[in-house]
Amino acid sequence: MFIAILMGAYLLGSIPFAYILTKLMAKRDIREVGSKNVGATNVFRVNKGLAGLVLLLDIAKSAVLIYSLKEYDIVSTKEELCIVGLLSVLGHIYPIWLKFKGGKGVATGIGVIIPLNPLMLCVFFISWLFTFNNTRYASLSSIVSIIATMIVCYLTESGVVALLYTVQSILILFKHRENIVRLIKREEKKVI
Repeated sequence: MFIAILMGAYLLGSIPFAYILTKLMAKRDIREVGSKNVGATNVFRVNKGLAGLVLLLDIAKSAVLIYSLKEYDIVSTKEELCIVGLLSVLGHIYPIWLKFKGGKGVATGIGVIIPLNPLMLCVFFISWLFTFNNTRYASLSSIVSIIATMIVCYLTESGVVALLYTVQSILILFKHRENIVRLIKREEKKVI
């Protein structure tokens, strides 16, 4: 049963809302515009109004799944829920539908922490908003927030949960490696 849940989490996570919605509503392939990333920030560059919906759906695909599994006691431990969340994020980053070339996993990662640790969620948003308001870099804001939530996770969660969240965070940070290089070179584009 748990294997089926993990497969479902991956498949749900791999639904590329940024691709689908920009294709349907903006008549564009998100992989061919802006940063070419299949995520809400790139959608913002193409269609500001659509970006919020993409963000919400990318968060919801993991948050609703984990909340439902937890609420209906289908998955009983936080460790198992974290594994489900990790598979959802993996699906977003490496979606089968787009030849394993997806987004960076930030929004789907937020969806993982919503039902599991409200403190981490607060830290994520506060650090993201603070960083963004001071720099206007969405990528740097995400990187800082992921690191901040990892610290909070280690302070508030069990070792296994912290380890699983660290794996998820490293995947997300790895997907930001080009952004990190551009930030260091001062070539990263700001979101205005």
